[in-house]
Amino acid sequence: MGPIDWIKNTLSVLKEAGKIKEYEKILSLANENEDIKKKLSETEQKIAILEGEINQKRKLKYRNESYWDGDDGPFCSRCFDELGKSIRIHPVFTGSNFSICPKCNTRVNITGRPDFIPKNTNDPRNSAR
Repeated sequence: MGPIDWIKNTLSVLKEAGKIKEYEKILSLANENEDIKKKLSETEQKIAILEGEINQKRKLKYRNESYWDGDDGPFCSRCFDELGKSIRIHPVFTGSNFSICPKCNTRVNITGRPDFIPKNTNDPRNSAR
């Protein structure tokens, strides 16, 4: 006989015997037990999520203002640090040293080198050359 069956059997015996206070107490304890089991399940789910996040943080390495998973990346450091999201950032233009996050618009230099600005762009930095 499992615990649930035991509780049901005990409740039945108490009810038949007219032991209402005892019946209500055991019923209350059974309900508390269900609440505790539900909270335990929710806690276990949260722990699994947090362990996944910790493993993700261990995998990613921070370099040149962004996160990398080996050669995979770059990922936005702001989105990862604030939201725990691995958002891939994209070059500002082909061959650029700078990339921008499509989610938060953070711009980072992923190579650490100064950027090359093609002469055919309207970038104001071209006039300084």
